[in-house]
Amino acid sequence: MADIIDLRVEDSLQEYALKAERIPVIDATCGVFMEMDENRLIAEGFGAHVPKGYVYAAMAFSAGIEMLNMLSRRAKRKQLDSTQAR
Repeated sequence: MADIIDLRVEDSLQEYALKAERIPVIDATCGVFMEMDENRLIAEGFGAHVPKGYVYAAMAFSAGIEMLNMLSRRAKRKQLDSTQAR
């Protein structure tokens, strides 16, 4: 059941990544998330148990950092626009 939910989440992330052409960082981040989860599934196939919490914590941390980067870039862009308008 969890794998079905996991696949649905991956599909929705992939659809979002396809729509994210104007922000290529999101596309790359979604690809890395899917790759990380696929590697976890492959490792479990060979008998090595990788707790999902570790993988999802890494994903959440990465997404949080990327959101901060996007907000920082937006603030810098607004600051540049306001100084150029003068």
